[in-house]
Amino acid sequence: MKPWEPPKPEDVVHLWNKADTYLLKERRDYWLNASYYAGLQWIWWDISRNIVSELDYTNDNEQYTRITVDKFGPRVTNLISRLTRSPLVWEVEPSGVDDASLRRQRLQEQLLLSEAYENNWSDIREESLLQTLFGGAAAVSVDWDPNLGPVAAVDPVTGISIPTGGVKLTPLGISEFCLEPGSVNVEEARYWIRCVALPPEQVKEQYRLDWLPAPDAEAALSSRHRTLLSRRPQGQPPRLTLVYCYYERPTDNTPGCVVHVVNGKK
Repeated sequence: MKPWEPPKPEDVVHLWNKADTYLLKERRDYWLNASYYAGLQWIWWDISRNIVSELDYTNDNEQYTRITVDKFGPRVTNLISRLTRSPLVWEVEPSGVDDASLRRQRLQEQLLLSEAYENNWSDIREESLLQTLFGGAAAVSVDWDPNLGPVAAVDPVTGISIPTGGVKLTPLGISEFCLEPGSVNVEEARYWIRCVALPPEQVKEQYRLDWLPAPDAEAALSSRHRTLLSRRPQGQPPRLTLVYCYYERPTDNTPGCVVHVVNGKK
């Protein structure tokens, strides 16, 4: 029996592309709805390139005469406002009926309230709901960030503050993550992949690389992104690098792993 080994960088990219094909309809709906929300009404889905494209105009007068009333954006905003009207609350189930269990329950609820306030969980909830309305599904990535939390110590030599670390929550749309294709639910999926685009300098610092990654995310930008970014003062899309994060669940036969891929390297 071949010993287990983590997937290679090309395997992670292949799994992402496979899931991209599997989620074609969901991601198409996501980009169309996100375009409507951004105020772009005259758009169509390019089947040959699987991207959102804007309708061509023969001249500027034709573009100006295509007047539309945006109802999608205001209605989505109204729906989000109603869904987030109530504050976030938690009810921790006590482990027993004795006084110690009840005190522990109240303490756990207070800790959750404090964590939610310090890390703006209300904003994460709002963004997650918006992503769900766009694509029909969303996710919240839970990662350990050593740079969060209060200062635990200060290096006497460098003077650098060392935080205690904390949990970081990141809302993800259907275009930024995927489960194992064909999985019935999250519990059945053996792995999931997250793909984000970050500035090369940020990727270098975050992963402590001794080389500057090449910006390779421009090819993955849809025409909607290109149109929006071209309206910026500089008129050029930002230089971003794709980062693939592969999370494999431990099973009876595999220990599980986390693989990060940058520029075809892990």
